[in-house]
Amino acid sequence: MDDDRSVSTAASTVARDAPMKHLPARTRKDLEPLSADIVRSTMRTLFPKRNDFSDPDQFDEVVSELARFDVNTRKAFRLLMCKHRRELLINDKARLPAAMVRYYRDEYGVDYMKDRVRRQYWLSYPGLVRDAAELAFGEAAVVYAPADPDSEPPLQEAQASLQARFG
Repeated sequence: MDDDRSVSTAASTVARDAPMKHLPARTRKDLEPLSADIVRSTMRTLFPKRNDFSDPDQFDEVVSELARFDVNTRKAFRLLMCKHRRELLINDKARLPAAMVRYYRDEYGVDYMKDRVRRQYWLSYPGLVRDAAELAFGEAAVVYAPADPDSEPPLQEAQASLQARFG
């Protein structure tokens, strides 16, 4: 009788170790490699639509930035964004420093700023993703724009103000 058990145990072990022929749909979807389309569609399900105003090329940049931290599947990205969702929404509604408001008003116009202030949003989806990466991975995730010697003083002042405010 012990011989029968060992045979059946061995058979079940072989069956468990054999590659699965069918993965559940959710698992297949979660294992999809991260792409710009997946980033945008996931963001649209987790965050307000009003934050969807960026250039589509920025989503490709975000994918390559996240790959440095092994966030390279749909599931890993969704978990990252869900983990920091509440803090990201709070940061997005926070008041901008006066220097940033002046800069954006001069750059994009008064109507643009009135809408932003009224609806309380500042960051686009790629900006929210970058903030989540910074929250999760620290200073290593920060992407700095190349230094522009012709940059306007209000922008430099605003960047310094944001750096002081958010660390």
